[in-house]
Amino acid sequence: MPAYRFEALQADGQTRKGTLEADSARSARSQLRAQGLVPLDVGLLGTAEQPDQPALPWWQRPLGPTRKAFSSSQRAVWTRQLAELVGSGLTVERALAALTDESEHERQRHLLAAIRAEVNAGSSLGRALERFPHEFPAIDRAVIAAGEQSGQLGQVLSHLADDLEARQVLRSKLVGAALYPAIVTLVAWPSWCFCSVRWCRRWPACFRAATGHCPCSPRPCWPSARRSVSGARGCCC
Repeated sequence: MPAYRFEALQADGQTRKGTLEADSARSARSQLRAQGLVPLDVGLLGTAEQPDQPALPWWQRPLGPTRKAFSSSQRAVWTRQLAELVGSGLTVERALAALTDESEHERQRHLLAAIRAEVNAGSSLGRALERFPHEFPAIDRAVIAAGEQSGQLGQVLSHLADDLEARQVLRSKLVGAALYPAIVTLVAWPSWCFCSVRWCRRWPACFRAATGHCPCSPRPCWPSARRSVSGARGCCC
């Protein structure tokens, strides 16, 4: 059964948004009216991606990174929650329904509702996730599909959540290790530039005091002869 997102008007005048499952958009509107809502907009959830669709040329791709519903840390949390629900005895469909209701982000609710609709239509969780390759990496989908075939989905999801959390810890350590040298370099660079400029401005005077002539002239450049040397040799001092 497909999933639809809707925007409806409540009796108190407030706007309500959400998702529901229905056979058609007309059936979805009927369900909303039965709940005392006035449907304003009802649309089929179109977040599913086609993995076999050819990639666009680079000049036709959108600029910037594609926005995902789940970040790496959020996907680890979601996998852990799904593992606990499935491990407690809930079916995949009921676990997805619970996670959809608890999600606070609209993009995540739409994504989970679309996955749940695929599962309700008879697809396995692994095949449902294959429709969203941008959200779920191939290795994660393969591990989940193997867990379903072996009948140990809850345990496999728990191990996958452990792996995702370990990746997050490692990534945090790498970022922390690279952040300190970057801060030190950022702070030291202006100081180095300031000291270099001051040294370059004082270097001719120090050179003249030590050797008796200017850096740009091989002849002595004592104060009495500085003007003549400057005029003859192009002294910069």
